[in-house]
Amino acid sequence: MTVSAEDQESIGMLMEHISDHLQDDENMDQLSNLVHMSKSKLKYTFKAISNMTVAEYVAIQRRSKACELLSGSDLSVEEIGRSVGFNSTSSFSRFFKDQTNLTPSAYRRHSRV
Repeated sequence: MTVSAEDQESIGMLMEHISDHLQDDENMDQLSNLVHMSKSKLKYTFKAISNMTVAEYVAIQRRSKACELLSGSDLSVEEIGRSVGFNSTSSFSRFFKDQTNLTPSAYRRHSRV
């Protein structure tokens, strides 16, 4: 599939927006409005450019930012969870363990050794 330069730029802007707004729980309607695409076009174009779904990209960005904060800050696990888009510590811990096979606290301990 050939993706137009305009669509590539829009997806690039969206990826940057997602990375900068991990604490926001934006749905596909909101994201598609940001880039002036239908939801189906956004899903298709995002996958063609990044080789992953929007949800996969969001999860990777959330995990990456959480790892950075766990290893490089003294913020609490609760604060880190909120900063990457989770309303409860338990849902953040479950997500993080699913992504890394470690709890946030265990990751922090291992990253600071």
